[in-house]
Amino acid sequence: MWRFSGWRYLGAIVGLWLTIAAVARAAGDSDSAFLAGLRQRQLFSLAEAFCRERLADADLPPASRADLTVELIRTQSERAAHAPAAERADMWQQADTTAAEFQRLHRDNPRGELVQVQAALSALARGELARQEAEVAPNPTAALEQARDALREAASRLEQLDRQLSDEIPRRNRLRPEPGRLSTDELIALQNSVQLQRARALRNQGLSYPASSTDRIASLTAALDQLVEPQRRVAPADPLDWQIRLEQIESQRLLGNIRDAATVLNKLMADKPPADVEQRAIAETARVYLAARQPDRAFEALGKIDRQRTAAADVDLALLEAHLAKWTAANSANDEKSADEWRKKSLALVDYVQQTHGPYWGRRAELLLIQVAGHTGGDGDVEVLRRTADNLYLKGQMDEALAAYDQASGLARQKGDEAAAFDLAYKAAMLQQQRQNLADSRERLQRLSTDMAQHSAAAKAHLLAAWMAAQLVRARQLELNEYLADLETQRRLWPADATTDQARLWQAAVLEQQQAWHAAASIYEEVPPQSAQFADALTAAARNVRRLLAEPAASDSQSPIAGHLSYLETIAGSDAASVELRRQAALMAAEVALQLPTGGYARAERALTMAFGDKLDGVDEQTVAARSLMLLALAGQPARRSAAQALLDELRGNSPVQLLAVVQGLAETADAANDRLAGELAEMQLQVIDSLGESRRSLSAADQDRLLHLQAAAFARAGRTVDAIKLYEQLVESHPDDGEVRERFAGLLLDSTDAKLLERALEQWRIVAARSRPDTDRWWSAKYHVALAQFKTGDKSGAAKLIRYLQATKGLGDAASAARFANLLKRCE
Repeated sequence: MWRFSGWRYLGAIVGLWLTIAAVARAAGDSDSAFLAGLRQRQLFSLAEAFCRERLADADLPPASRADLTVELIRTQSERAAHAPAAERADMWQQADTTAAEFQRLHRDNPRGELVQVQAALSALARGELARQEAEVAPNPTAALEQARDALREAASRLEQLDRQLSDEIPRRNRLRPEPGRLSTDELIALQNSVQLQRARALRNQGLSYPASSTDRIASLTAALDQLVEPQRRVAPADPLDWQIRLEQIESQRLLGNIRDAATVLNKLMADKPPADVEQRAIAETARVYLAARQPDRAFEALGKIDRQRTAAADVDLALLEAHLAKWTAANSANDEKSADEWRKKSLALVDYVQQTHGPYWGRRAELLLIQVAGHTGGDGDVEVLRRTADNLYLKGQMDEALAAYDQASGLARQKGDEAAAFDLAYKAAMLQQQRQNLADSRERLQRLSTDMAQHSAAAKAHLLAAWMAAQLVRARQLELNEYLADLETQRRLWPADATTDQARLWQAAVLEQQQAWHAAASIYEEVPPQSAQFADALTAAARNVRRLLAEPAASDSQSPIAGHLSYLETIAGSDAASVELRRQAALMAAEVALQLPTGGYARAERALTMAFGDKLDGVDEQTVAARSLMLLALAGQPARRSAAQALLDELRGNSPVQLLAVVQGLAETADAANDRLAGELAEMQLQVIDSLGESRRSLSAADQDRLLHLQAAAFARAGRTVDAIKLYEQLVESHPDDGEVRERFAGLLLDSTDAKLLERALEQWRIVAARSRPDTDRWWSAKYHVALAQFKTGDKSGAAKLIRYLQATKGLGDAASAARFANLLKRCE
């Protein structure tokens, strides 16, 4: 036989306003109604903000201050009751703090008793909720003991208030009435309410003990005794009288005094109670029938409720208890068909309670379902186990919730419900992630996604596992190769899933860091044009191909460059990619083709034509770059040199500003090219510059200066060293503080084998070092080149001395810089 706990209200909060409403009027009916409406819609933040705003008024009358504080405590308590278990402690503490602050700052408030009562009701609500949840806890004995402690505290506070009011009532009777102060009659009404709530605390305390135990019987009997005095003083049909009688009915029923409970019920119904009391009485009638093992009579009683209107939450809870009774009976009779029918109805009713009455009542319904399901074979019910796990999670009992999710997932797999099995196992993994147990969460997601690889969310789950692996690598709790293995598995099992494109980017990024340019580019190239990551992948692939081109093996016949070029050409002609990305791919394809050892001039022209068409007369950055490459592609084909000349003539007809842009574009392309291509591009730059002639004077001073810089660099790249030196000398003289110009000049001189030019290089590098801020990249570069210049001029001891001095005083810079110095020092010895 299972126990019915007889839950009737929202803890000690919902429906308990009557306990002090009769004497709390100063806040004004409009404020009270407004706040009640906000709480009913669970707009607790708004209700609390309203109270605090009103309470911030220094001129607020004392009586209104007390009544608004009562409203605030009640709001904070209701909010705590509706919140997940993990968030409740702070919310309950806020209610306690509000009451304590009021007592500290407003000890002489004429209505302070109301605040004390509401604070005690908040404590009672906390204890009652703890008792309800303890009944289905994995370790109910310990949980019920904690609930008992909370209920004892609430009962003690209410008893103390009862004594305090007993002392105050005679004294107040002798005082002259004061505005806002509670009258003797109001204090008596308040004391009656306090005694009723102490009975409630005792009843809950009794329910925290085992059924039929002497402690339970003693507490329930004490609850009934506590109701005698207030019932004697309260007039029949008084709002509090209905509450007292309902409390009596419940305590009698829980004691097993079914006949006595029915007698009080019949008398109450004969007195024609208000609609809300009538609904609660009908719910109690149903529970009396359930306690008497007459579920059909319970359904009959509940059928008297007018369902055209929304039934009270307590009525729907009683209806759920009736459904669960039928489920239990069908299980006991081994009637599987009927048991399954009542099980489904019970689950549907729990959902209805949640949707109709809100999360608090939904949680109450689930607790009842879980409690009863444990005695009806519920351990074999996936849905009940899921609800159990969810409830344990909300209560913050993470170990128990994890075990419940695992059990539910395993059972779902056993029953062939793959969707539920996946969802429950995923929840378990997310719970572990929330607890910062990334290693276990990752393993769970890996196992789940690979075991159920066909599930629509498997790839997403596995990608999350890979992300966790990355975090573990950063924390040095996992080897990098395991992370890479995760990403490789993602690509192997779900090659076409959208999530795998992100895995490709992650895997390629690691390979790029390892300078595996070919492998990185190959994986970037797997990302299809329709992917959201395609633009990033294309840019990254091009970046790695450029690095691959810079390697000595790039000219080898076995180089993988050809494969990457084919990929870029495919994208350049693909309708699936955007125009901008097609052009980006074409530019890179042309650049790669022009650097092939056999000279891919025709392929460069074809790629550019596919993406840009026949006309290259735009002024945007991509078109300017394409024009530069097209010039070279045409010029490199004997049969196309007339087309190259025509394009060059066409360019010469452009304005000086447009021609400067062409020169700049050629220079930027040359920066990323190998020496052969860079030299050819430089020659073309010089042709365009020559075509400017005297028209260069129409450029602004800054543009003329920029043109000189470009021309000097082009001379150097084209091997016209004498012309380059002459122009750099002019630039250094006109720009003595330009570090970049002097660096380029010094570098050009140092590339020479002429002794005089090497001496000048040493001089220029010393000037760069002297005018650079110490420890900057330019300063370290200058120091290295000074030593290199000394070495090349034959002063090896001077170079070695400089390196050792730097090593002793400042170190040798970053790792790359130190390696250069170390290599040079070895050559000096």
